[in-house]
Amino acid sequence: MNLIKPEVLMRAVDNNTEVFLHLLGVFLRICPEMLDRLEQSIAAGNQASICQQAHSLKGCLLLIGAEPTSEKLNLMERAARNNEANCDPATFSSLRLEFDQVIAEVKVCLSENKPAD
Repeated sequence: MNLIKPEVLMRAVDNNTEVFLHLLGVFLRICPEMLDRLEQSIAAGNQASICQQAHSLKGCLLLIGAEPTSEKLNLMERAARNNEANCDPATFSSLRLEFDQVIAEVKVCLSENKPAD
């Protein structure tokens, strides 16, 4: 299953492989923590924080072309902004599974594009 489109990021960096690889590494370092903060915000029922965390993570996912996952975060962000009900644990669990697949795909992309030693 292809949840990411690496060509989106490659175009954004004007086909600079070094910058592309660097940004994929940054994604792998910061995005799992962002998802954890979103989960904490959901558990606390903090709508403002849910909105902020979902928005930030959505932007990161758009950079790597993970549009379906990003759209789920967009819906969550809008719901939080409108003070609608938090997402339930099953919805977040589904998001986390999808996010884990995104992370796996980013790791594969990173390994496939690393320059030979």
